[in-house]
Amino acid sequence: MNQKKQGSPAKVMTKQQLIVKYQKELNKMIIMDDYDAGQADSLKMVIEDLKGTVCNEADKELDY
Repeated sequence: MNQKKQGSPAKVMTKQQLIVKYQKELNKMIIMDDYDAGQADSLKMVIEDLKGTVCNEADKELDY
């Protein structure tokens, strides 16, 4: 029987923490073929999107 653990909430990470995490993963990657290159490109896109949302949120705070 598979039972879920009760009382262990998922870890919540900030966007900045996610950027650091994905950047570390990207830096550790060894690109051997097209599949690896595709994964690296996907990580780069996620990192850039996260950086963009962080900048947009900072701009919104300055508008007030």
